[in-house]
Amino acid sequence: MSPFLLVRKLPVNRFTKTRNTMQTISIDTLSHNQVIHIENQFAKASISLVGAHVFSFIPKQDNKERLWLSPLANLEGNEAIRGGTPVCWPWFSNQFPDNAADLPAHGFARTSQWAIAHINSLPSGETEIQLQFSCNHQPGFPYSATLVYNIVIGNKLTMSLTTHNTDTQTFAVTSALHTYFRVDNLNDVILTGLTGPYRDKTKNFETFETPAHYNFDGEVDRIHETQINQVTIKDKEAHTVTDNAGHDSLVVWNPGATLVTTINNIPDESIQHFVCVEAAITSPLSIAPGQSHTLTQSIS
Repeated sequence: MSPFLLVRKLPVNRFTKTRNTMQTISIDTLSHNQVIHIENQFAKASISLVGAHVFSFIPKQDNKERLWLSPLANLEGNEAIRGGTPVCWPWFSNQFPDNAADLPAHGFARTSQWAIAHINSLPSGETEIQLQFSCNHQPGFPYSATLVYNIVIGNKLTMSLTTHNTDTQTFAVTSALHTYFRVDNLNDVILTGLTGPYRDKTKNFETFETPAHYNFDGEVDRIHETQINQVTIKDKEAHTVTDNAGHDSLVVWNPGATLVTTINNIPDESIQHFVCVEAAITSPLSIAPGQSHTLTQSIS
């Protein structure tokens, strides 16, 4: 039996650790939050149980952090974490049900307490962590659902969010894995793999064609309504590849120099060090009772 099956039963102290020959799992308690740190032969990663939020992934093949975390991010569990991969659910952005603008942007899953379902050491040497969140009649979501988030840490980081409808009624959700990718300098970044039209939020959702040379100049907030699987983020010397599944859109975002001044947990100069490329459901997706849907993003 893998020792990681026992992690969720361990007493939660300031620092709890369990290990085998090739893998280490530790849990830190931070005020209202618990943070899981994983290290195996392939990579290191960190996950917040508030929000099921993966905020660090460092493959050992090059020891380069793939995710950007704001230096002003709060990990204490009393607000959403800025950076990493926020889980946006049961609505994306400000797609509030019934136009109820008093609801939190990006839904409530990213600020909710998740539980460890299991932690497994896979035969491949990868580490699998499964987190779970049961939602019963929250503001803006008068239904019952169970979210299961499967995270595999290896040479790749694979995050799979499954929505199970446990209600007696069909409901609709929008959602996203809102990943902030770390880059050395946004001015040097080119995205490849995206084609076709996109809707531009900065221009009243007008439709434009994806540029052949996809770089960044000012605020970018684009919804690419496509099921294209793979996008590559090319920095000056490093490349990060993201593979996506279960999405109807890929969202690309950076606030730019003007909008960032209105965001209190992103230092102004930090806009040069990240770009968001998100696997998303931006058109309401209906899920019938007893049915489920899985949204996946893999990073290498």
